[in-house]
Amino acid sequence: MDSIIIEDGYNTSYLTSLLVLLFYNNNKYLNNILTSCPIVASYCYLQELITDFINKIYKGFMINVDTINEIKNFIYITNYDNIDIFDYIETDNMIHIYELIINNIVNEQIIITCQSIVNNSHIYDLNNCDEKKIINYIDIELNENSNIKTELNKWFDNFIKTETIQQNEFMLYKFEILPHIIGIHINRIYNTYKFDITKCIKFEGITDSIQKHIKWRIHGFLLKNNNKYYTLFYLNNNWIKYEEGQILSFNTTDLNDINNINKYMSDVVFILYILDDDTRL
Repeated sequence: MDSIIIEDGYNTSYLTSLLVLLFYNNNKYLNNILTSCPIVASYCYLQELITDFINKIYKGFMINVDTINEIKNFIYITNYDNIDIFDYIETDNMIHIYELIINNIVNEQIIITCQSIVNNSHIYDLNNCDEKKIINYIDIELNENSNIKTELNKWFDNFIKTETIQQNEFMLYKFEILPHIIGIHINRIYNTYKFDITKCIKFEGITDSIQKHIKWRIHGFLLKNNNKYYTLFYLNNNWIKYEEGQILSFNTTDLNDINNINKYMSDVVFILYILDDDTRL
């Protein structure tokens, strides 16, 4: 990888780390965010700013603070009604940026809808069911050392809470549209519990005969240590670590090293999964 340096702006690691995670490693579903016609017209300019940022990395250019702050300023200007100026300067809320991107450029929300009612082993299809659960990402509150499969099952049970209609009746759920992108936020609340991550996920609570076999593969992670964000992603058979402000911002890292694994499991705050086309039938 070329010797790339991304300058350390004032409180910008959350922004540059997220953009590197989303757009550096070429993926058709994520590239669609930068190439499709945005839902909100003004976000064409944000697409241009992000594309310029990523292209400079591809070309091995040093990226100065002005480039980064132009993106940050656009986000503030277009959302000033919802962002306090102090929060804008001091915040490190990468989730807010993630939501802005997937809601204003493309619609990559996760929509789960009721599929049918089961009654005494009989299934009744609900073609016009209005029961929907819509979210931008999955939020997991980590209270102990755990793993993605366990916490995802807990989240699904708590989020869906299969509702009893009458005695011996309950609803079954499926994705309204298969999400291409699934972001999982680990809400640590100042803890450093280890979080074990798998290469692929699927939703065991989904009852649709096809969707329950669909998998999403890991694209990369956002991590946080000492109030600074950094990124891990897989590229050309290597795991790459991005850190803003380092002499070399991109370096390979060894995930077979137990010390690295323990650190990353304690630092991870966001995981990005991408639809695995090989499991789509």
